[in-house]
Amino acid sequence: MIHSYQESLAKLRSALQARPKSVGDPFDNWANPPLNVLDCVLSLNRRYEEFCLPRVQRFAEAHPEIQHLATFRSLIVSYATPLKFSETELNYRDQRRADVLLGVTEYLLRQLRAFPATSSEPSQSKSEMASLGAWAQSARPEDARSTGVHGFGLAGFQYLRMLFGAQTAKPDIHIRRFVADAVQHRVSDAEALTLLEAAAREEGLRLADLDYSIWQELSGSAYPKPRTPNSCATTSSSRQPKTNLAQFLLDSPLSGSGLNVERQKDAPRPINL
Repeated sequence: MIHSYQESLAKLRSALQARPKSVGDPFDNWANPPLNVLDCVLSLNRRYEEFCLPRVQRFAEAHPEIQHLATFRSLIVSYATPLKFSETELNYRDQRRADVLLGVTEYLLRQLRAFPATSSEPSQSKSEMASLGAWAQSARPEDARSTGVHGFGLAGFQYLRMLFGAQTAKPDIHIRRFVADAVQHRVSDAEALTLLEAAAREEGLRLADLDYSIWQELSGSAYPKPRTPNSCATTSSSRQPKTNLAQFLLDSPLSGSGLNVERQKDAPRPINL
């Protein structure tokens, strides 16, 4: 069945109009580039509050000296492999995710050469944040195909842009679900993003804040995300969403490690009663 773009856009606008006028807390980011990169990569297909946030917080507390991407990369490559860095510094054993972390860091370092820092910024980390903010504003969704980072797709790329200040959205499972429910048919990542960008623009909504509001609503998150390294409030146990066994195993540091535990097939030993 062929769905009209204009019809889908009208339905999505109607859904946005039915939402509360205030979208709640604005989307914000961390105070320096390495923490934003960690947040982006660790949050891919993981529960934010239980898995990603504690690891970013612990890294920020353990390494207050890591304020810009060059020193962050130096720390990663000081280990024998990116996986060893991830195991030691992040308590996370996943080869592919460790490679993505290094790849995204090196991709942004290349972008910094195209957006050099300005001397008006008071510190190197703020200057680097400003430069990456300029990159995030100039980048486009289709640039996700040219990062050269295997396993880092459109949703991750868009979230990276959001963390560096772009008013855009990430077509993750929650955004796709929201858009599909509104337009009453399935949508791809690219379709969900295109429709939400257009609808938010026509409704005069800040897209990153809208994305964050939808994420909070559909993920069941109670976390307001104050992301400065020294003031991140952790979610109390009474407010944490429940996790089922499948999600617990998915969020395990051993997820993706290739660990294979086989049950022994020996016959049971006789027991004398």
